[in-house]
Amino acid sequence: MFNSTWKKPTNPNDPNYVNPTAPYTYINYQTGGTTTGTQADNVANYVGWTTQNINWLRSSNASDFPSLVEAANRTRFRNISTGATWQGYLLGGDLVPTVGWRKDVITNYQTAAPTNSLSGYTSLDFNDNALSRTDVRGESKSWGGVYHLPKSLTSKLPWGTTVSFFYDRSSNFKADASRLSLAGLPIPNANGQTKEYGITITTLNDKLTLKVDKFKTKVANATLADTQGNSIAGLGSNGYVVGNGTQWGYAWATDLQEGLNGNIPNSNIWDYANADQLPRTTPAEIAAYDLYNHKGGTFVDSGGTTHKYVGADAIIAAWLTAPFPSSFFSSYNQSPGINPSLAYSSGRLYNGYVGGIPGGIASGVNQGGGSSFGNHQTTVDNLSNGTEVELSYQPTKNWNITMNYSKVNATHENIDPVSQNFIADLTQFMNGPGGQVRMWYNGGPALQNTWNSSIVAPYAVLINQLGHAAPEVSPWRFNAVSTYSFDHGFLKGVFVGGAYRLEAGRIIGYAYDPKYVNQISSDPRYAAVKDLTLGGLNVDKPFIGKNDSHLDVWVGYSQKLTRKINWRVQLNIRSVGEKDKLVASRINPDGSLALARIQQGTGYQLTNSFDF
Repeated sequence: MFNSTWKKPTNPNDPNYVNPTAPYTYINYQTGGTTTGTQADNVANYVGWTTQNINWLRSSNASDFPSLVEAANRTRFRNISTGATWQGYLLGGDLVPTVGWRKDVITNYQTAAPTNSLSGYTSLDFNDNALSRTDVRGESKSWGGVYHLPKSLTSKLPWGTTVSFFYDRSSNFKADASRLSLAGLPIPNANGQTKEYGITITTLNDKLTLKVDKFKTKVANATLADTQGNSIAGLGSNGYVVGNGTQWGYAWATDLQEGLNGNIPNSNIWDYANADQLPRTTPAEIAAYDLYNHKGGTFVDSGGTTHKYVGADAIIAAWLTAPFPSSFFSSYNQSPGINPSLAYSSGRLYNGYVGGIPGGIASGVNQGGGSSFGNHQTTVDNLSNGTEVELSYQPTKNWNITMNYSKVNATHENIDPVSQNFIADLTQFMNGPGGQVRMWYNGGPALQNTWNSSIVAPYAVLINQLGHAAPEVSPWRFNAVSTYSFDHGFLKGVFVGGAYRLEAGRIIGYAYDPKYVNQISSDPRYAAVKDLTLGGLNVDKPFIGKNDSHLDVWVGYSQKLTRKINWRVQLNIRSVGEKDKLVASRINPDGSLALARIQQGTGYQLTNSFDF
C-alpha cells in the first residue's frame, strides 16, 4: 500500500525542509514528456510504498462482526389509535351521510448506538435514549354524503335513469414515525385537507354509468425526499456534505485552534502560513508569521504571488458560534460525537468532542464522519387538484366496458422552514470566515467551495420547483378495460378481455439557462453565491418524457367444481408486442441522456385459484 504521510520536516528553518508548493518537474509517462507541478506531487516526500498485514473480517463470523460495525441507530415507534365511523340512511335512503373520527397517540424514540472513543467499538446492545422521546397526538375527521334524487323525480326520467350527488370533506393526520429536518430537529407529522364532489348518472336500465369527480387536496409537511445512501433529504449524491462536510470542518477548525496553541507539533494541517512565508529567522519575521496566522492579511511570496488569508482567530470564532443546534451532529449518527454547545461555553472547539478524542490531541483530530445519516427528510406542502371521469357500459349481460380519464395539477409549496433557514444560515456561514477553513491540509481548498457546489446548487433547484408542476406526477392518464364472458355453448365458462393504458409523459429534467434568476437569490444570506443563484436549471423550460402506452390481454376459464368450490384459471399477457427497452428517466441540462430505466417488454402470468 502507498502511505501518503508527509515525511519531510514542516519547519522552514529545518535544513531538510521541503515546501509542498515549490515547483517540481517529473516525467509524464502518458505523454512521454515532462510535467511541472509542485513538491506535493513528488512521491519521494511521502513515506511511500509499504507492506501491511491485513486481517480479513467476515460478517458471517460472529467474532468478527462487531469490528465491522461503525455506527448504528434505532427508531422505536408506537401508535395507539382509536376511531369511530357512523353511517346513516335518511329520507328513506335518499340521503346517506357518513362521519368518521380517529385519534392517534404516537410515541417515538431515536437512539444512536454508543461508540467507545478509545477502541472504536460500537455496541448493538443499547437502550432507548429517554431524552429523544417525542409524543405526538393527532386527530383525523371526515364527513360527507351521497344524495340520490328521489324516485318521485327519477321515475319521470327515461331508460330508468338515476342521478346521485356526492360531497366529501376530510382532515387527516398521518400517524408516522418521527422525521428530522436537515438541521436535525423534529418535523411535524403530515396532515391533509381534502374536498371532493361530483355527480353519478346511471341510465339504460343500469347498463350505462357516468361518474364525474372533482377533487382538491393539500398535504402539509409531506415527505418530498428522504435520506438514501449519500443523498441526504434528496440533495443528490453529494448530499453527504451536510453531515460529513460539517463534521470535517469542525475537526479542521479544531486542528487550527490547537495547532496555534502549540498542541499539535510537526503537522502541516494547521499552519496556513507555513507554505507561503519565507524562512523566518529574526524575531520580527516570527512575529509577522504568527500575526499572519492569527489575524490574516495579504502579502507577496518570493515567487511574486499575492496571498490573502482571513486569519485563524476569525475562523475559530465562527465555528464556536456556528448555527448548529446542540443535537445536530448526533442526529447524523457520526463519530466521534460532537456537542457544539460544550465548545461554545468554554471557547475551545476541542471540548465539543463528547468523551474526548482517541489518542489525545497531539496527532490532530480524526475528521470522523459516517455513511448512515439517520432519518433526515425534506418536506413540502403538496397541492393537487383535478378531475376524474369514469364511464362504465354493459352492452350485454356478458360484456363489460370501462373507461377512465383523470387529469391532475400537482405542485409543491413551502419546503419546511426549519430546513430552509438552516441551509440559508449555513450558506452564509460557509461563505464567511468559517468556510475558509482548509480541507485536508494547509494548502487544500476552502470548505466553502465544496458546500456551494454540493449543497447550494442542488438545493436551489428544489426551491425553484416550488409552485411548478411536480416532476414525479403524470398530468393525465387514460385507461380502457373490457371483458367478455361466455355463458353457453362449448365456450361456456371462458372469458377474454383486454386493457389499454395511456399515460402522459412526466418532467424528467430542466434546461440550463445562464440568465435564470433562482428564487433563493432574494434571500440576503445567499448574497455571496451569486454565481450559483444567477443561472441554473430553468424550471420554466422542462424536458418532458414520452407518453407511455401499453396493451394488455387476458383469457381464462371458470367453473364450479361443487356447490361451494369454484375453480378459476387465467393467463395474462402484459404489454403485448413490446420488447425490453431503455426509457429516458432523467435528462441532463444540455438535453443529453442522464439516466434511463429498463422497461420490460411482453410478460406472462398464469394464475390458478380455488374459491370456497
